[in-house]
Amino acid sequence: MRLMGTFNGWRLRTPKPVPSTASGALTVPDLLDARADARSDHAPLCLPSGARLTYGEWRARSGSVALDLYQNGLRVGARVALIFDGLDWLDYAVAYMAVLRCGATAVHMNGHMPDAEIQRRLAECDCSTLIRSRFVAPPRGFSGRHFTIDELLRGDESLSSIPIAPDSIAEIRYTSGTTGAAKGYLVSHDNLTFGRTLDSMQELSGASGMLVPMTLGTSTSATLLVIALTSPAPMLLCSPLDIESMGELIARERITAFMVTPRVAQEVIEARLGERHDLGSIRLVASASSPLSPSMAASMLAMMPNATLQIACAQSEASPALLTHTYTQDRPFSVGRPSPATEIRVVGPDLSEAADGELGELWLRTAAPKRLFLTAPEVNALLRKDGWYRTGDLVRRDASGEIEFFDRKADALMRDGQLISSIHMEATLMNDANVREAAVVSVDRDAEPAQIIAFVALRDPNALSAVKGSLSNAIPPAQFPDAFVVVSALPRTQNGKVLKRDLRLNVGIR
Repeated sequence: MRLMGTFNGWRLRTPKPVPSTASGALTVPDLLDARADARSDHAPLCLPSGARLTYGEWRARSGSVALDLYQNGLRVGARVALIFDGLDWLDYAVAYMAVLRCGATAVHMNGHMPDAEIQRRLAECDCSTLIRSRFVAPPRGFSGRHFTIDELLRGDESLSSIPIAPDSIAEIRYTSGTTGAAKGYLVSHDNLTFGRTLDSMQELSGASGMLVPMTLGTSTSATLLVIALTSPAPMLLCSPLDIESMGELIARERITAFMVTPRVAQEVIEARLGERHDLGSIRLVASASSPLSPSMAASMLAMMPNATLQIACAQSEASPALLTHTYTQDRPFSVGRPSPATEIRVVGPDLSEAADGELGELWLRTAAPKRLFLTAPEVNALLRKDGWYRTGDLVRRDASGEIEFFDRKADALMRDGQLISSIHMEATLMNDANVREAAVVSVDRDAEPAQIIAFVALRDPNALSAVKGSLSNAIPPAQFPDAFVVVSALPRTQNGKVLKRDLRLNVGIR
């Protein structure tokens, strides 16, 4: 499960299913041009330093950079890597739009990724050109052309309009890679602009600000650039590593919306941020990236008493299909109901519809043009055939149509032929005040049944016996882990997702 949200004021919404046609579909630059025409001085992207990017500046600077790229030979269909890091959001936004204005495809990467992974993606996407932050060096061995935004800006000159087909590929994004190597997928302009029409763009006045601590060069950062074109709320972008500054910014700017990953939420709770900063202006917390444990949700809401917690369950490669839910303590694992643009199925092992209350795989479908995988032709063939994204998420649907998340198929535990939710067991472990982080995995051993291993990071290094006792009182004996491994911290992706595949290889466990 991936949780992600699009802010619109204080509520999470999804575009209504407006049919996309060849003549009526938009490109991403179309959205920026419409925004710049309507409110050239509105700044959707802001930094803690006070730097900001208005729609007018975004259009002018991206047009100037696009002209230089075009004069350097960039043409429709070429693929350009964007390698950015830190808080270089404004140049990242300019580079992204400049590449798209040339009719080329942007490939998002983060400067802190290992060189080997950057090289893999460059080769897989056939990128011979890259634009980078000025403090990020080109990857070792790269022999193509590379530029910074400062090297490409051409003053007042701008690229003349280049015809761009709405169904052309705007981006290549990558999955998080929690269950294997990150997989690339193709995103077209008309997928990104689905449901948007130039005569129904929302008003910009009176919008509330939102604090967004996210990492550059990921599928999430790419999504945020599109949000900046379609949401009235200006985004204040900050480092996900600087927790203290988040409290300072919320209090100083009277921030009303706060987008978090569970990792950021955990750090906010650990830092006891509400004891030093007034967080009372927050009206909406949106959790993104992966499930938020009930204990963490309760702690966040206690720290921000005027806020509601809203969740959108989706997979970035299936967007804009999603489910939305406002968190309540009585339904802690609910992910809500599908948006108006989304169809769902809960599919049993025999591929028939699972009955209410039965466990099944969540399938998503939307009328939007499909996002297709770069190197998975068999998956793409199924998508082209019936349009359903097989998410790999195990869920239950109740009689009212509400969906409860159980686990990822790849992460669910098996004991005596029965499936056990690693998510639920981790949530139980997190209820213990001694546990700072927890992850539970199933480990296959040769000629032995799979074992359940619990990895825990403890606040008190001597508390493992107490943690075991607390867990044994909360779960059936048949589900109790075979072993516990104490770690200082869990391995995570750049967006803070736990890398369970790495845990399975930890301390010699195979």
